[in-house]
Amino acid sequence: IRVTAGNYGTLLENRNREVRKAAFESVYKAYQSHINTYAEVLNSQIKQHVFFAKAKKFNSTLERALFSNQIDPQVYTTLIKEAHKGFPVFYEYIEFRRKKLKLKKIQMWDLRVDLFPIDQLEFTYDQAVDLCVDAAAPLGKDYQKTLKKGLTEGWVDKYENKGKRSGAFSGGCYDSPPYILMNFTGSLNDVYTLMHEGGHSMHSYLAKTNQPYNKADYCIFSAEIASTVNERLLTEHLLKKYSGNKQKQILSYEIDAIRATFFRQTMFAEFELLIHEQLEKGQPITPDFLNQEYQQINKKYYGSKLSEDQYIKYEWARIPHFYYNYYVYQYATGIAAAIYFAEQIKKGTGVDKYLNFLKSGGADFPLILLKKAGVDFIKPDIYKAVVKYLKTCLDKVKK
Repeated sequence: IRVTAGNYGTLLENRNREVRKAAFESVYKAYQSHINTYAEVLNSQIKQHVFFAKAKKFNSTLERALFSNQIDPQVYTTLIKEAHKGFPVFYEYIEFRRKKLKLKKIQMWDLRVDLFPIDQLEFTYDQAVDLCVDAAAPLGKDYQKTLKKGLTEGWVDKYENKGKRSGAFSGGCYDSPPYILMNFTGSLNDVYTLMHEGGHSMHSYLAKTNQPYNKADYCIFSAEIASTVNERLLTEHLLKKYSGNKQKQILSYEIDAIRATFFRQTMFAEFELLIHEQLEKGQPITPDFLNQEYQQINKKYYGSKLSEDQYIKYEWARIPHFYYNYYVYQYATGIAAAIYFAEQIKKGTGVDKYLNFLKSGGADFPLILLKKAGVDFIKPDIYKAVVKYLKTCLDKVKK
């Protein structure tokens, strides 16, 4: 089997462990063979970030990268500190996964395979739309009506076609609908993708209908919140709808979303900060430095329950976001805010504040808009709520 960017994720979900291992190792052996080139390219990119930070008289590359959206660097450092405090619960999940898969040792290639493969959930597109619209009920009938109209009357290019790209996104411009591109195949993941992109599209729709052109567009820091709130609402709806193995499958999906979006992206953010600080001190980032530091940080985040692997140290070369100048932390802050908002919406106390945040678009800097909605990223509470939610989901699936 030829491993490609398109099928790599699917191969890591294969029930046959040897298939997962072979796919994992074949990918990183390929990166290993070009590791000096990748290190030089990344080194050049980080040098550019350092040069512009100094030229613009910033104290650090982090400060410069966050300046345009007026994000306090303390948001970044608090995120990393609080993720570290959540390690015990995260390690508990890794150990639970090891036991559930009946493994003596769990490896990196064992982290994506489904823990509950029985009773696979499959949906038609119309069923997926109904689930998404029903799940959005806490946000009100107007939100539901607009979402349903969009998902059924032209917003979505939903099926795979010859020459069509992979992945999913929501796009458009100020005077167009918020178009969604995806490849719907009927899986549970596709339903979540539809709800996720529907969140982006509703954010754009509400911002454009409530703000003038120059204030409607919002930054990535805000964007990932709307999509992830929708995913949390979908999870709540599905947990009420299903029981038994199906409910366990949904909980497992939710836990893995926290693993991939909060802990993994924070790990990337910490590594990105580390390599920038290395060059800021005038020290080069060599292949050996990158490999060694990445292996150490991976070990710190996944703990002693995860067996060390000789190839994971090359993973940094596969992550394109390390070239984006402090981008990835926004995935982690996004899911943190989403979990907070979803909890408030479930209580019935935060709906208006949340919808007003969506309607605000880019009318002000994101931290100001979020503070009005009750979210303060400087305080650790927002991140503690993620760890608490992970523990709740883990306890439920164990029970």
